[in-house]
Amino acid sequence: MPVFKFLAFVHLQHLKANSNENFLFCIDISKNLLLERFLQWLIKEQDCNDTQLHTLYALSLSKSTIEAFESENLDSGNTENTSGISIFQTSVRKRLQVFLQSSNLYDPEEILDLIEGSELWLEKTLVLQILALKLEDSEAAEEYCTEIGRPDAYMHLLEMYLDPQDGKEPMFDAAVRLLHNHGESLDLCKF
Repeated sequence: MPVFKFLAFVHLQHLKANSNENFLFCIDISKNLLLERFLQWLIKEQDCNDTQLHTLYALSLSKSTIEAFESENLDSGNTENTSGISIFQTSVRKRLQVFLQSSNLYDPEEILDLIEGSELWLEKTLVLQILALKLEDSEAAEEYCTEIGRPDAYMHLLEMYLDPQDGKEPMFDAAVRLLHNHGESLDLCKF
């Protein structure tokens, strides 16, 4: 329970520091932050292996990251100090990246659906790795590359198959399937 006491304290400090105009904005942030911290506590501290909770946590982190990213882009023309936004973005984005790499219990397709139109390219690559290497779902990985619509997506997927890292053997069957299905989209001279 100490995490909840800490969040309540942070929330009260934030309310004291801001004007009444920001009151509703603070409440919305606190609810999302509270949800994320609660899910983080369940998953990390209580070793919860519920796939729905892992997916909900990944979705919540993804939404927060996208909102922080968009907020910083909107404020980038401002001459005011926006370092608080940058710190928050870095923090939530880093937590998202670490979670996407460390958990294989979330639904990657739900995460991909949410971040598809965003500028979160590293996160998209991490989820593609989950599909291709952890779940070994080459069909879904290829489908996602098609949805991304970037010419380098198939090349990246081929590189993953041929050099999966972490001591895993190359996935030659998946690489051959990719070459067969999408060989015309691959620039093998760059490989």
